[in-house]
Amino acid sequence: MQIDLASSEFIVAFDNSGGYFTGVAIANTDPTNPATVLVSFHDYSGAQIDHGTVAQLKPYGHTSLLLNQSFPDTKTKEARPCSPA
Repeated sequence: MQIDLASSEFIVAFDNSGGYFTGVAIANTDPTNPATVLVSFHDYSGAQIDHGTVAQLKPYGHTSLLLNQSFPDTKTKEARPCSPA
């Protein structure tokens, strides 16, 4: 998923169950300012699974990671964005 505009929050589905692993790549497209990327993972009921800092990105910096390696509590878990009931 590409986010073209500056964004302070977005939702991404992940699936680390059944032998699947979710990878993400993140880039800071700002030529001047660094960016701190924070995450919070929630299950289908909304309960928090894990949270933390993905990266401190320099201007034009980028990184990639597998969620199950960087956030072990997401191993064997999955979540999809859904509309509130």
